[in-house]
Formats: sequence, structure tokens, C-alpha cells
Amino acid sequence: MGHYDALARPPADLTNWFEAPGKRWALQHLCELAPCARIKRSAQSLNALPEQHEDISELAFAAPNGTSTTVSEMLEKTATDAFLVLHRGAVVSENYWHGMGKDQWHLIMSGTKSYVGALAGALWGDGQLELTNPVVHYLPDFAKSAFADASVRDVLDMRSGIRFSEDYEDKSSDVNQLAKAVGWAPSRQDSATPKGLIPFLLSLDKLAWPHGTRFHYRTVHTSILALILEQVGGAPIAQQLSERFWDPLNCTHDAMLSVDPFGKAYAEAGLSLTLQDWARFGQMISQEGSVGGHQVVPAAWIAETRYPDATAIAPFTASNDPKSKLFTRGFYRNQWWGYDSRRGSIFAWGVSGQTLFIDPAAEIVIAKMSSQVREEDHDLLALQLTGMAHISKALSV
Repeated sequence: MGHYDALARPPADLTNWFEAPGKRWALQHLCELAPCARIKRSAQSLNALPEQHEDISELAFAAPNGTSTTVSEMLEKTATDAFLVLHRGAVVSENYWHGMGKDQWHLIMSGTKSYVGALAGALWGDGQLELTNPVVHYLPDFAKSAFADASVRDVLDMRSGIRFSEDYEDKSSDVNQLAKAVGWAPSRQDSATPKGLIPFLLSLDKLAWPHGTRFHYRTVHTSILALILEQVGGAPIAQQLSERFWDPLNCTHDAMLSVDPFGKAYAEAGLSLTLQDWARFGQMISQEGSVGGHQVVPAAWIAETRYPDATAIAPFTASNDPKSKLFTRGFYRNQWWGYDSRRGSIFAWGVSGQTLFIDPAAEIVIAKMSSQVREEDHDLLALQLTGMAHISKALSV
């Protein structure tokens, strides 16, 4: 596949790890470059995914620009490293490129957020989390920050009014300052950059608009949510993910979660895991939060994630976030993107092409790990989602 001449070994390091040509290697080896916490799998016997392979590579579909393309061409154009399709829980297609394999971790960037959203649902189901409470109810140290009176719901749906720039290509943007603070770009730190996740979050004290009125994708919402979940869950995020998901889902491998210089989880973007284990998570969501008769996440939480009410639709419609214009029936709910509010299809997404697409009506889960050169490429995002929707339609006939 194109975009890179070869799989690069170091000199990929924390000064250049998110740039070609070292990016592809680094997305598979982040925890060799930066500190990570281990998410432990179950010690019990593990169940292999059933297989029912089918060649879907030449399935043709109309790309968003109107041209005809195929699944294999879509995978090529979107710099795919690993790709897996589940239909009714069985593997239909599974492929690896560029050093990836069944036992290899890959960073899923903001795909991590959807795990945090599902963890919030589990704690909500246990009665430990109240969505109408303000942030300061759980995090009193944030009383002077702009997050203080935002509700947990505002944070979950990224509709707070916090002033924060998510421009990945602007090195001075807030999201790139956050990368410096958590240690993902230490060479670019200066005296004006707070060191560590919590000091950085506490420095955010300005609003761009009133809380609850507009959706706009900003990574720091998940940072705040993760801190709240650590408070109510009484354990670090990595431990909670292990107990709530890796154990009951019978994941076959441990995973790794990036942490800042003080050991605080970078829970908005730092999860590295294997492709099959990511697909297992998607299958649980597709099955109304249940695995093997065990309710991992409340079915009611999954239902309102897939079919949101006006409190999610209206702020999304009012948004000027360019990603909100890519889908005619899109939405954002509980740290998940909605692809089609009528069908109830949702997806997790991370920069450089990480995607977990879930269409429960068709009993389809598609996991894709990628190393696209640009962090955020809306054309490629639209192409791969269109392709995934077509795969879902074709296999459900």
C-alpha cells in the first residue's frame, strides 16, 4: 500500500513520531517511546472468534466524489494497516499489512474515547454517575476552571463552551499544547506549557459559548470525563478498562494506555491494542452491551447512544465543526459518532484513519487501523465510512 516507501524503524522518536516516514512504525510501537500503563486481559481460558471468510475485496461502491471504487481500493487509499469485518460475530475478512499481525498493538488515537464513554455507561448503570451533576461535583479542584459548571452530559457529548482549538496542523493550537503537556512532544515544551495533564486542564479558564448549546469536537472533554470516572470508579482508568471490558470480553491480549509524566492516563487518545480485541469491543456494543449473557454496559445506555434525543441532535446541527457536515443524519453521543440516526449505526474514530464501525441492524462490526499521513483528512474519512456502510449493506442481504 502507498503513502510510505517502507515500514520505518527509528529514528522515529518523540520529536518526529507522528510524521512520515516513522509514523507507521510509531503507531504500532508507541509504548517503546512513551510511558504506558498495562490493561490486563482475563487469565481464564480464551475463546477464539469464529470464522466464516468471504472475499469482499472487489465489492464495488460509489465513492463520495461520485466515482466507482472497490473495497480493496478504499483500503489502499486510506493507508490501512489492519482490517477486520465481523458478521453475526464471525470473522468474514481479516487482513494485515505493514508489520501488523494478530499479536501486534496499534494506537487507535481517539478511538480510545469510545471506551471511556462505554465505561461511563457502566458506572451510570451501577448508579455511581449522575449525568446532570456539574463537573465540580466530582472534581472540586476545577472550581475555577471553565469546566466547573458544565454538566457530565455536556462533557460526554462535547457540548461544553470550553475555548479549545483542535487544529492538528497548527503547532500552536491547544490540542498540540496538550500533546506537549502529556509528554507526546516533550522537545517542543517551553516554560508556558504546563507539564502534566491535570495542570494543563486546570489552565483552561475561558468559554467560547454557553455550555450545552453547541457541539464541537474537543479532545479535552474526554480528559475531564476520565478524571471523573477515576473518582467515581475508585481506580485508575487502565484498571477499570481491564475489569469492565478486557476480562468479560475474553480479550486475547493485554493492551496499553499512554500516561503522562506523572502516571495519569491519556484516556482521550492513548490506547494501543490488537485488532481482534477492538472488534470484540465493537461486537459487545452491537449486542446491546451484552456478552455471553453478561450485561457489560446497560442496554439502555447503548440504545440512547444509537438513537439520541433532541439534546444531542440540536447541538450537533448547530455546530460549525466540519466533521458534523460529513453525515446527513449524523450526531455525537456518549463519546461515539453517529453515522445514521435512523438506522442506529455508530462509529469510533481516531486521527490518521482509526475506525470502529458498528451497524447492529445488519449485525456488522468493522475495525480498521491506519497510518494516514494527515491526522485529519475529511475526504478519506468520508470514503472509508461510505465503504463500510456498503460492506454492511452487501453482507446483510
